[in-house]
Amino acid sequence: MDPYEWWNVSNFRVVLLQGLFAMEGNPDLGEADLDRWPLDKLLVYDEDANPQPVLDKLRPLVGSGPVVVSIHHRPPTPPDPRKWGGGCCLWEGYGWCPAGHHEDAGMLYNLAGQGEIVEVDEGLGLRVGEEMRRLGLRKLVGHRGRILIAPVPDPSKLGTLDPSNLAGLQEDLGSLIDVLRTMQDSDET
Repeated sequence: MDPYEWWNVSNFRVVLLQGLFAMEGNPDLGEADLDRWPLDKLLVYDEDANPQPVLDKLRPLVGSGPVVVSIHHRPPTPPDPRKWGGGCCLWEGYGWCPAGHHEDAGMLYNLAGQGEIVEVDEGLGLRVGEEMRRLGLRKLVGHRGRILIAPVPDPSKLGTLDPSNLAGLQEDLGSLIDVLRTMQDSDET
């Protein structure tokens, strides 16, 4: 199973991107240019060094309804407390980090929330009621991390279960379990 594809579980689409985040072509952008780093060049590399364009995977979620979002740095297991971000940050040798590890070496970026994915400037944000939060994708550049986004089920549709389709539901549940196993397996390595 390719952990970078959409899983369709009865209209329950889950996006999971995890690995090393980098900018395509490694543009020579410094600290002063952080806000200009082109997010359309943001890639995530899996353990086999296969690149996936991040925005291509996330843009279909814009305006798709309420979602649960978790975006975070992902240090190795076990984390190394002597290294920036417990070992998830590859910027330590440069003395500066877009996520701020040069100021707080033990910090791990973590955005978690429920809302709607929206376009903001040239990037993406999470609208939570009247509040707008940027997804902070630039903080993932040069780090091992994970993006997990899943729709929030509509409670009004949960009561429409068709008992004659239990085989389909079992298959859908199997797909969701495969997603969760992929996440668990990657945490153990």
